[in-house]
Amino acid sequence: MMTVGDFQVFLWGIIDNGTLYTWLEVDFVTFLFLFCLSLLSIITAFIASGKENKLGRRMSNFNLALIGTIFAYFLIGIPIYSNLIIGMELGYFDIFYYLNFGFYVLLLDLILAIVSRIKHPMS
Repeated sequence: MMTVGDFQVFLWGIIDNGTLYTWLEVDFVTFLFLFCLSLLSIITAFIASGKENKLGRRMSNFNLALIGTIFAYFLIGIPIYSNLIIGMELGYFDIFYYLNFGFYVLLLDLILAIVSRIKHPMS
């Protein structure tokens, strides 16, 4: 999702000089927000896409909330915990300098979640 020096940040952890560290080893709050919520969003997206009833609509809303939370945490939480995670302080606007392709995939996923919420057959 982003690269800062030798660190590469992903949803499941970071890679430092070729060594993978999961979020559980690095920072528990980031583990909850990036790893656990991303797994829940995948599950709710599959349920929401398969159900055309109230449950599917609720799962679509929940999926949008989860992806929005992941997106917001990445933009706000990573700069807050950057000193703890990567050993260097990032400002709120410095993060945009280090973004990689994965962040834009997350942005596309957020846009698709918004479209799926709007276009769900149960209105």
